[in-house]
Amino acid sequence: MTKNKIIIIIPARLKSSRFPNKILVNICGIPMIEHVRRRALMSKNIDKVIVATPDKKIEDLIKKNNGLVIRTYKNHINGTSRVAEVCKKINSSHVVILQGDEPLIRPKEIDLFISKILNSRSNIFNCIGKIDDLELYDESVVKVKINRNSNIIDCFRNYYKNTKKKKNIYKLFGMIGFKKNTLLDLMKLKSSKNEINLKIEQMRIIDNKLTLKSFLIKGSGASVNYIKDLKIVNRELKNDKSQKKILNKIR
Repeated sequence: MTKNKIIIIIPARLKSSRFPNKILVNICGIPMIEHVRRRALMSKNIDKVIVATPDKKIEDLIKKNNGLVIRTYKNHINGTSRVAEVCKKINSSHVVILQGDEPLIRPKEIDLFISKILNSRSNIFNCIGKIDDLELYDESVVKVKINRNSNIIDCFRNYYKNTKKKKNIYKLFGMIGFKKNTLLDLMKLKSSKNEINLKIEQMRIIDNKLTLKSFLIKGSGASVNYIKDLKIVNRELKNDKSQKKILNKIR
């Protein structure tokens, strides 16, 4: 039996519509993309961490820090598509896509996520977390609804239009795992209307009636979608004991 080989790929680009160049923003003396990459490297269950980017500025930064990086085409519909391009060039059994705007991701939760993937017959997983009232009405935060089997059955941004009850509603985290061949097969399918209109990559999975398993983690107080989110990130790095410990290790 072939040994499983787990690769983490971090898609990263400079042209973010809500917060341009956020991937390079300085957080406690370290660019955000490096926070994410170095935390991923702390995971005990991965073989490689690769940054996938179309931008030379990001490529140069990662190389300067002795990281692995692969340049991609500029025109991709989303990060999943960018990761799939890289997947064709690497040897792996599974791929974990970790978004570059998750600077507070905990290495232990990456390990738990990978363990879940390897001990399941399912092919696609996405991390979710408990949602508070502010996040519920923030359209930059992607919300999900899960069923009794912990499958994600819908993703949306506008809470008012989708539900009147908070039951079984969670927030979506930027960490999704695939069997490599499943990811490559998914990219052969056409983009769904919901995927394009909502700008939610997971809708291609749901609209094609593929099973998307959820995995509940504690996660962090903020993904960085706006400049204001940096206040939350810096506060957690300053006040949370586990976050301070991780920060000291990656410096």
